[in-house]
Amino acid sequence: MIQQQEGDSVLLSKREEEILGYISKGLTSKDIASVLYLSKNTVDTHRRNMIRKSQVRRCTELVRGEGDF
Repeated sequence: MIQQQEGDSVLLSKREEEILGYISKGLTSKDIASVLYLSKNTVDTHRRNMIRKSQVRRCTELVRGEGDF
């Protein structure tokens, strides 16, 4: 779960949190897909959902704590 500045919470699924952890370690979608036995498209869909939920432009902003949260 990611806290936004206004006190609202952004709920990430367990899989999204797991993928975010791999993103923070510098893995690409292709690498994450290989580790988790998923397709790259599935990982990209999780990335898009995290971006939408947290109102940032890139997943790297989630890792660095930028954006509207």
